[in-house]
Amino acid sequence: MRLKIKILTIAIIIAIIAIIIAGATQITPTKTSPATTTPNPKTVTTPNITIHYNYTTVNQFSWVTPTTGNTLLEVNITMQNNGYKNIEPALLLESMAVTTDNVQYSWDWIGTGTTYNIPTYTWVSSGEWTGTVIFQIPTIDTSGFSLGMQLYGTNYNVIWIQDS
Repeated sequence: MRLKIKILTIAIIIAIIAIIIAGATQITPTKTSPATTTPNPKTVTTPNITIHYNYTTVNQFSWVTPTTGNTLLEVNITMQNNGYKNIEPALLLESMAVTTDNVQYSWDWIGTGTTYNIPTYTWVSSGEWTGTVIFQIPTIDTSGFSLGMQLYGTNYNVIWIQDS
């Protein structure tokens, strides 16, 4: 009987450690094809941040020009806060990265239209931001990348939806 209790206790401790480790991982979703039906994130009871995005490659954006051998990945996004309190969209935007060939690239430019503009306000539970994030990446087939965020110490439920 005592052996069973010890084994059960060890199993519970291992499960708790696994949960703690899983909570410390980074959010890095892979690029997916657009879903045939798009869920309505505002009906979800669990708080989330929904990021609708589409992308293209360009040779020049505003004042940003890629270095030789690179291209600019222009990602147009709409971020929606669905239920979290007091989120700073700048924290989310500044943590965005593109990964290609196992190399991560930070953003080069964030703004609305062609105006460099990182929002400096705090979102309430229904805030939204629409704008553009520019990444400079090696000239590649753009189907070989993923978008993600490196949010240290914060575990937001981020839903990425690629618009067509």
